[in-house]
Amino acid sequence: MFSEFALGLLSLLALATASQPKGGAAQFADGIGGFLSVFGIPQAYGTAIGFAAFVVIVITVVQLVFRVMRVTLAEGLGDRSPIFRNIHFGTLISMAATFLLVITGTWVYIWQLFGASNQL
Repeated sequence: MFSEFALGLLSLLALATASQPKGGAAQFADGIGGFLSVFGIPQAYGTAIGFAAFVVIVITVVQLVFRVMRVTLAEGLGDRSPIFRNIHFGTLISMAATFLLVITGTWVYIWQLFGASNQL
């Protein structure tokens, strides 16, 4: 819970101090750079730190999604078909399912449901 709070606070600070209207990761990184410049860190270094933080967050979330999907497949379908217990097969199925969700645009609805259920 504390890490979610810290990430939310950092995101708000980053967006509040962003100087140029850009989108997504660039705005987050510019905001972090502007925020860190208050503490004497040059804007360019702060922006690089912001991009690095964004990449780390994205990689962590994607890895967790694949892991949860793989474990769910192994638990749910592993008794019916032992191939789903194989971590490599489960990971490939998880990646294919995620790819389909992104290509079709369905991930937007799942993201909204996740955000709502995460607060329960």
